[in-house]
Amino acid sequence: NNDKIYLPTDQAGKISKYVGGGSPKVSRLSSDTTWIAGVKKIKAETWQLALALLNTEAHRRLTFTTPLQELPEEQSVASDFPFEETASQLRTLQEVLDDLAKDYPTERLVCGDVGFGKTEIALRASWRVTLNKGQTALIAPTTLLAQQHYDTFRERLEKYGASVGLLSRWQTEKEQEAVIKKIHDGTIDIVIGTHRALSSDVKFANLRLLIIDEEQNFGVKDKEKLKKIATHLHILSLSATPIPRTLHLAMSQLRGVSLLMEPPVGRQAIVTEVSQWNEQTVKDALQKEL
Repeated sequence: NNDKIYLPTDQAGKISKYVGGGSPKVSRLSSDTTWIAGVKKIKAETWQLALALLNTEAHRRLTFTTPLQELPEEQSVASDFPFEETASQLRTLQEVLDDLAKDYPTERLVCGDVGFGKTEIALRASWRVTLNKGQTALIAPTTLLAQQHYDTFRERLEKYGASVGLLSRWQTEKEQEAVIKKIHDGTIDIVIGTHRALSSDVKFANLRLLIIDEEQNFGVKDKEKLKKIATHLHILSLSATPIPRTLHLAMSQLRGVSLLMEPPVGRQAIVTEVSQWNEQTVKDALQKEL
């Protein structure tokens, strides 16, 4: 109704652009009871979700799982790494491997910038699981990222006897069925895929570790659903930009957090430029990368 709300300039930071979908229903702050009722409903739903999260974490902590022990063969993959590990990468790797050796399911967030070595940590954790006769599922938000991980894991691990499978919509139905059958009978040690790898028709023989890459791209309900499917799993989340809820859980010590603080030797900085649209600029950037 053309109402105006005045805000002191020192509180201008409280105003933000609406980024939700559709056309939101606008309330009048002066007399509209739907606003008050809506806030009350959201608070109640948030409380219920918080209780569900705590119950899930408590149940996981009380669940026994067979420890994944360190084995001599792990050194072969470590020595095969073509770069020199950073100090924080070595510390994070040890924290992740220590988690796997515990007798209850653990959950850890590994936070580090692009190119700081998160994938290598996931790869070595997966190798330990494979050596202990378990299976690993690595879930990525896009088919392209899943394909990149698949190529990396195959190149590094298949020569040592690990079987790596890919499951995404880029494959034909026949290819997907063949991979799903191998996952079920245990002949695939590490499956890498999108949400497709967690569909109801995918049955694992002995899934021990779930890795969620770019975890900020998965919703709360998605991740809680994963935990309920298998409460005995170790969960490793990787992110350069974790969402506030994930950070809060880490800081509340409901899950472990490891930080990759420094770039590897020789890593070039990412250059970000904001400019007007220009096809030549785009072309130059693409050609430089190619």
